[in-house]
Amino acid sequence: MMFGKKSARRSYLDDYHRTASGEYIYTGAIYIFEAGEESRVKYKKTLWLLTAPMIVLAVIGGFLRVPGMVHMNGVPSVPYIMIPYTAELILAVLANWGMASMNGKTLREYTYKRTVLRLPKVYTIAMIAALIGLVGEIVFIAIFGTFGHTGLAVLYCVFKIISAGLNYFAQKVIKNSRWLRRAGSAIK
Repeated sequence: MMFGKKSARRSYLDDYHRTASGEYIYTGAIYIFEAGEESRVKYKKTLWLLTAPMIVLAVIGGFLRVPGMVHMNGVPSVPYIMIPYTAELILAVLANWGMASMNGKTLREYTYKRTVLRLPKVYTIAMIAALIGLVGEIVFIAIFGTFGHTGLAVLYCVFKIISAGLNYFAQKVIKNSRWLRRAGSAIK
């Protein structure tokens, strides 16, 4: 970092100012859900109903004894299943973390940028990871078979399809939301 140059990661701190009494107040821009409070509550519930199951599916999928995910009959786990699974799990955690950050009736500008603007990318990449994991599992089964674990392999593939769908619809919901920007207040 160069002298005199602030980190972009910490630039939001410029929106906090100290009052005469010594407390810090936020004076930056805020974002308000355009459709009103009732619609905002419905929007949040819809996103939670789409986002929360993603992490559950990813965690349960990791515990399934699925061909390609674990060493079976001398065939090791394969990267073309493990890497997309790991990416999907991490992205599900990030999506849930982002949703937890979207609390309150308004969003501060830095929260808006970290959630409303970034979550569609997180959902899209998670959807792609789930689909790559699905294709990877199908390819693995086509080459090596299921080693007698057909039911678990099918369940894992169903989880990937559901996860991809949840990510797709969550991405659409958040991309179609409209937020109004209100300029920050001046220091008094």
